[in-house]
Parts: sequence; C-alpha cells; structure tokens
Amino acid sequence: MATGSPFDPVVVNGTSRTISQANNVYIFPGVGLAAIAGRLKSIPDEAFIVAATTLAALTARSAPAGGALYPPLADLRSMSRAIAIAVIEAGAAAGWASAADGARAAELVDGAMWSPNYRAYVPA
Repeated sequence: MATGSPFDPVVVNGTSRTISQANNVYIFPGVGLAAIAGRLKSIPDEAFIVAATTLAALTARSAPAGGALYPPLADLRSMSRAIAIAVIEAGAAAGWASAADGARAAELVDGAMWSPNYRAYVPA
C-alpha cells in the first residue's frame, strides 16, 4: 500500500506493515536533476516514463522488508542520481537531449548535484 503522505506503520492480522509514500518525492528530484545537468530545453512525457521505469528497477532491488513499496527515503540521493542519468541517456538516444551529454551523463549529474556542506555557526 502507498499513500501521498507519510503514515506510521499499521498492524494487519498481527503483522506490522509499512505504508509507503508514493508521490513526487521519488520521480521529480531525478527528472529535475536531469533537466539541470543535461540542460534540457523541454521535458517530454518520455522522460517521466524513463524515470518511472528506473524507479521500478531500483525498487525491485532495494525495497525494505515489511511491505514497503519503495526504498527508504534515505536512499533518495542515489535514486535521484540513477534516474537523472537514465533520463539524460534516454534523451540522447531519442534526440531530445544532446548526444554528447548522453555519453557523459554520469559526469554531468555528479557535477550538478548539490551537497549541503555548511560552515559551523558561531553566534556573535
């Protein structure tokens, strides 16, 4: 089971079941990253099909036990990276992204990913 909002696990017939959050949190970060890294001028429907297919493949490999449909949110960064690379590569193959960018999709995505590294706050 999945909903659009986060919920605590529920107990069904004595078994705890995880309620997955199935909304834009899994697809949009990867597609957005692809748009930025690949400098896409448009995002066709095909990009979302590629993103969903990539998410399905990632889910089949890493979904946790207990009934969750998707991998944990802690894996979102690596999932977004994989989705972005797949979208750029598919776009290059289909002609809606640069062929040169398709060949170096991983490099472009890694270069565009933001890391929240902050300096320590020292009160005045």
